[in-house]
Amino acid sequence: TNDTLTVSFLNSTENGPGALGNAPGRTLFAQNSTFNGPVNNQGVLLTRSGTVINGALTTAVGSTLRVEGDNFCCSAFVTVANGFTNNGTIDLTAVNGTGTTVGLSVTNGTLTNAPGATINSLPGTGGTRTLTAVLDNQGTVTVSQPLTINHASAAHTNSGTITLGANLTLSQSGTSPSFTHTGTLGLVPD
Repeated sequence: TNDTLTVSFLNSTENGPGALGNAPGRTLFAQNSTFNGPVNNQGVLLTRSGTVINGALTTAVGSTLRVEGDNFCCSAFVTVANGFTNNGTIDLTAVNGTGTTVGLSVTNGTLTNAPGATINSLPGTGGTRTLTAVLDNQGTVTVSQPLTINHASAAHTNSGTITLGANLTLSQSGTSPSFTHTGTLGLVPD
């Protein structure tokens, strides 16, 4: 873990087999890096460019996974190979300049946004926001920057809260796609 050190991965591959731990109150920076071992995020995991997490991803209450495009260097496309439960916060955002593309993709399985957890599509400095995952929202999804949720043949569910301050596009394709909504849908007035 990085209890006392600042750790950054730039154009790197981390193979494990042990878990890479990001301690509470610490920031782990990853840009264009691949994590083949487990990642245990208890702090802030700041990701840019084409970052891939092939090992199991664990997020603690109070943690943040920040997928951050930076117009000075790169868009942000983070791919998580297998489904995981978000117990903290996921921020899709951008800094510097304008119009940076940001995306989080979960290739296999479901992204479960647990009760008390949050997924934010933030304006930052503009650009598109995409969540390519089967989403099971039991917490809160806040859309302050237009967000597209897509994944072929996905059975999305919402038993939590979705708050819309910007457009949300749910793109359905493939075999028997669905969106089951038993939660709350709120609109933020202009």
